[in-house]
Amino acid sequence: MSLKEKLNTLFGVVSKIAELGKIFLLTVLASRVLAIEAFGAFALLLSISSIVAVLAEFRLQEILYKESARSEDPAVVTFDFFCLALAFSFIGYVALQLISLTPITDGANPDVYFLYGLVFFLGVGRVFKISLLAKGITLPVFAIEVFSGLVAVIYLLALYFDNAVFTLEHIVYARLIDGVIALIGGSVVFTMIYGTGFHLPNLRKLGLYLTQSLPLVFSGVSVIAYQKIDQIMVKQILGLEPLAIYSANLQTVATLAIIPTIFAQILARKVYSDENKNNYQLRVTYMKKVTGIGLLLTLFTFLLGELLVQTLFGDAYRMSYAAFIFLAITPLLTAIGASSTHILVADGAQGLVWVKSIVALVINVVLNLILIPRLGILGGAISTASALLFGNLLSNYLISSYRYVFALQLQSFLYSHNNRHTWYRPES
Repeated sequence: MSLKEKLNTLFGVVSKIAELGKIFLLTVLASRVLAIEAFGAFALLLSISSIVAVLAEFRLQEILYKESARSEDPAVVTFDFFCLALAFSFIGYVALQLISLTPITDGANPDVYFLYGLVFFLGVGRVFKISLLAKGITLPVFAIEVFSGLVAVIYLLALYFDNAVFTLEHIVYARLIDGVIALIGGSVVFTMIYGTGFHLPNLRKLGLYLTQSLPLVFSGVSVIAYQKIDQIMVKQILGLEPLAIYSANLQTVATLAIIPTIFAQILARKVYSDENKNNYQLRVTYMKKVTGIGLLLTLFTFLLGELLVQTLFGDAYRMSYAAFIFLAITPLLTAIGASSTHILVADGAQGLVWVKSIVALVINVVLNLILIPRLGILGGAISTASALLFGNLLSNYLISSYRYVFALQLQSFLYSHNNRHTWYRPES
């Protein structure tokens, strides 16, 4: 790998960390300026909107990344996906407003959900950044993420020094400010390099993109649901304060788990390349790198994660170490799942991804119903870890057409590069 490629990879990873890390920073700030029950309401808002976001984004990112990486005219491809993203952001917005009227939000101020739903529209700008990353143009994306985040933080600091009484609306405004700047910055940079790509979209091609994305949507809803359903159920069974404590710990671990997910996307460029299709050694190396990062982060979480939560959120958000141990395995299991998903997408074999995710969701819901009333927060942590283990690893063995991915997962842990496992027989 050349120095330029290394720098592109570095800035690509850091820019994605910055994009997703800003939400975590906002969560930390919210925990510091809001009462613990108000923070619990914010955590509930994030959980619900995360599930709806899968519909609002329609999991177009993975398909866009692949198409842009392979296309000689990424502007045309990106415009197609921009149109799709805009349509689904409207659907997601309406869905969030309808949910805000149900008892699940526990009488929360509908205005907060009205405002936060605008994030879906601002999120359409992500298509420009994904296309830039797919083409290895990472430094401008990094600059945009840092600048938009700084402006949002400056807004909150201005309120703080003005002795304002912080409300949930202030936190949402900061999120919207970040989204507006990121949308403008991403679209301007992309247009300067590749042009607008404006054209009358081909409905048949859009339909093809949607068909490719649909299994990932089912999978995404299920994945996010089984990652977030425990928070919703903790709130319904135990209340807002236990939810606030559980969410602070889970959010910390989930943010660390974002790192291998980002590496999985950035490093997948070669996996998606036609010339490397079904390159066994490249795939094993790819999975070794991603799962290795996940393993290191899990070890870090075991050793220092609890201290990190206390430092960031405060002593009021401390949970039992037994519960935290189950959450700590999240980075490793997430790394295993993210790398395998990219291989399935590269092979066009994502058609059954949603099946294993839905089964994992059912496992999580059933375990939550059994364990949370008996074990409290610990029950939610056990349920989440169990669902992740099934959805990201064991299910690949149970689905015969995905068993070759399970072989790669084993190889990345147990075997050398040179010996193909007998299960490695891709359908293609």
